[in-house]
Amino acid sequence: MKKMLKLISVVLLTALLAGSFLFPASAMTEEERIRALVEALGVPDPMPSQYGTLKARFDRGQLVFGFPDQVPDNDWKKAATSWEGENREAIQKHHPDYGFNHSGQEPRYLGFTAQGDLFSNDWFPIDAPSQIAPAKRNMIANPWEQKSNGERLCKGNSDSISDYTWTVILAGLFEYHKTIGFDSASDGFAFNPAFKGKFDIDTINNYFKVLSEPQPGIAGAVRHWHYRGGVPYYDTITIGWEILPDFSIEKIEPGTDKARPGEVYHGKVVLRCAPSDQFLYNPMTEELYQIIYGSEVRLSKKYTVPIGVAAGGRLAPMNARETPIPGVYVLEQVGEGEYVVNFTWQLPSGWDQPEITLASEVNDYTNGVLPLEGMYSWFVWDYPGDNNYKAVKVPVDVKDLAVTGLKIAPNPAQEGDTVTVSARVENSYSQDIATKVQYRFHGGTVGEQEITVPASGSVPVSFTVTWMKEIWLNVDAPPNAWKNSLVHEIGHRYDYYCEEQTGLKASRCLYEDYYNSNAAKDYFNALLWFENPVEWFAEALKILYGYPGLKGYRDTDEIFEKRQTGAKAQIMRGVEFISKNLGAATNTVTITQDIL
Repeated sequence: MKKMLKLISVVLLTALLAGSFLFPASAMTEEERIRALVEALGVPDPMPSQYGTLKARFDRGQLVFGFPDQVPDNDWKKAATSWEGENREAIQKHHPDYGFNHSGQEPRYLGFTAQGDLFSNDWFPIDAPSQIAPAKRNMIANPWEQKSNGERLCKGNSDSISDYTWTVILAGLFEYHKTIGFDSASDGFAFNPAFKGKFDIDTINNYFKVLSEPQPGIAGAVRHWHYRGGVPYYDTITIGWEILPDFSIEKIEPGTDKARPGEVYHGKVVLRCAPSDQFLYNPMTEELYQIIYGSEVRLSKKYTVPIGVAAGGRLAPMNARETPIPGVYVLEQVGEGEYVVNFTWQLPSGWDQPEITLASEVNDYTNGVLPLEGMYSWFVWDYPGDNNYKAVKVPVDVKDLAVTGLKIAPNPAQEGDTVTVSARVENSYSQDIATKVQYRFHGGTVGEQEITVPASGSVPVSFTVTWMKEIWLNVDAPPNAWKNSLVHEIGHRYDYYCEEQTGLKASRCLYEDYYNSNAAKDYFNALLWFENPVEWFAEALKILYGYPGLKGYRDTDEIFEKRQTGAKAQIMRGVEFISKNLGAATNTVTITQDIL
């Protein structure tokens, strides 16, 4: 039999064996446990084979059939561990003819799996001169289809393995680099280019062969192959079975019914950690669990888990251990039960929206609360992982004024008429606001007045002017909330136009790619001098449609030309929308006979 080079470290030793996959103390003897397991697995014991009768046994927590001396051409290496020392009792009981000739050594193969494959030994010293981080390995996809020296690297794939078991395997692989001397998260399999940023159960099954499925009471093993210097090496990795945690954000208490500028609030997040019982959907696994552990489902261990709270997208301080990533905290020794985490927050400077979102996320970053950067240092694989986020909205008492009830007399007016323009300045805030009202005529300021608008009240204002073309009444009272609204309206109008003109149903990504770019932000920021929302919107759309960086995503020359030539019509649609829907809510109200 040709031997394939083995690349693995011996550092695993007690770290893996002391974990949750060893049998707990129970009334069952080892023989009774083995009997229950092989019956549940549906395999004979002893197992007849071309290599003789293979007896089921435990080998450092793993269910193995046969002994190393039953593997043809098996070889041994001097190691920091000793297979004979670890298995002396099993040898004397089940294999009395075994000759003790390998003190202080480890075999390449322990025996055979329940499927008849060779069971490679995780404790066998590496053949290569040095270890290599999992992130840097040149992984071999679908090894059951690849050959070396005329032989397939392994037999068959592992398609029959359940999603829960694959998640257990994923959790073991995620931490594997630490057991072989690589401490940085960037050294792990999750950062290997083979997975292209998607290290999950849909990808790892293309690279890892399951030698022995981890089950309740049984440590499993997987193997993968990778090239070094054109030579395929394999790596056997012991995987302990465990009950995975299920983290969830149960509740967020903001600490206030309404947020006000400058005030600090003390909120609470309720985190729950529960054991996932998804493994019970596999009848065999459920049977094994009940045989070994009984009916109660309990977590295998406690965890250190990342958590964060954001107020309006800004991470808030919490009473937990802070990590090197600002705003990211970790809770330690998290087991089953509820955990209350306190946090403080306040409105971000210049906040001008009628409400603010408080969001909390635990052990996840897909909802944008916790940053991806550095998360792998604390990330825990939980199952199912779809309840790790919750958000609540808190009303905001914003200092803002609105101009309403604009009237002109006479109306319609002819050029040269003396016109009286009147309106009310409304204050929805809970305190009085002193401000300045400016009267503008044909783009120029012709008068101003100091007023104080009472809390939740209004003040009338009026002026007279000789009518010309257009008139603005502008209240110089920050903030100008309409600008944020128009950014979203541009996106909506841009979608509508692209679909209408080009049939591109996915056009929103074009808008987002553009708007999120630094160049676009510079353009939009430069427009802040516009005090009239219609002007702002029209100019922003001209820039958006005419920006050459948009071309090249999905555009042909013809599509891009259509987009540009249709710009003015689309601008008018937006202007119409603003005139009908945003006028009363803006700080600037415009009367015009000819907008563009």
